[in-house]
Amino acid sequence: MGRQVAILGAASTAALAPTGDPDWEVWGIPWYPPARATRLFDIHSADFWGDLVEDWEADISERFPDADFYCHPSRHGRFTRSVPFPFEEVEAAMPIPFFECTISYQLALAIWEGVERIGLWGVHMMGAGEYAFQRPSVTYLVGIAQGMGIEVVIPEEATLFKSNHRCGRYGLAHDEIFKKGRVNG
Repeated sequence: MGRQVAILGAASTAALAPTGDPDWEVWGIPWYPPARATRLFDIHSADFWGDLVEDWEADISERFPDADFYCHPSRHGRFTRSVPFPFEEVEAAMPIPFFECTISYQLALAIWEGVERIGLWGVHMMGAGEYAFQRPSVTYLVGIAQGMGIEVVIPEEATLFKSNHRCGRYGLAHDEIFKKGRVNG
């Protein structure tokens, strides 16, 4: 197997990630740092965070001295091994530049770098709030990766590609509306 990248989020299946397997690169997010990371990502600008993260930035650099930290160019140099995220190049390489969260930028970078296998652990995105608008960009990029022949590994327990319908599939009668005979529209 060629290059493998494990992208870790904060949901429960993050515990199943191959963080102990040196054959996998481990890409994480610093606000939910994994046990081991080869890269950490925070694509927010310095203006977005303001002064809220100065202590956090130093702590992450100390905890992960060997990890590259991919960040917004406005934050380059604030980490021991900071790397400005190549926004323009990655966005230009995607058929539709649709990025609604850090996980989607990580997926796009892995695709752009030509990895052969991407695993998503701790990336469920089921529910309301920010996940409601972030999930479509992640699922879109998983489709792009698969369409390019990249193997995508998602644990069975993850809800990223689970149906929101109680029956598990759109089009089955599962609601009171259908039981009352109102099936049109």
